Amino acid sequence: MVTMEYKCRRCGEVYVTNQIMNKHEANIVLLKTITGRDLGEKYELFPGMLGIHHACEGGMGVSDFIGYSEKQERD
Repeated sequence: MVTMEYKCRRCGEVYVTNQIMNKHEANIVLLKTITGRDLGEKYELFPGMLGIHHACEGGMGVSDFIGYSEKQERD
């Protein structure tokens, strides 16, 4: 399982969005996010370089896309 990560500029919290099933798709999404390229209809709803942190210290903050993390599946 791969999750996209953002870091809030206001409070510094790192949070995850958009769980993706495999690393190959995560790399495609990462490429689209940093280049702004249209990689097809399948990937059009994935994150941008900036996001909104809705749960930020009782208000809202601006957050930056910082990459993704991968968790290994247990058997």
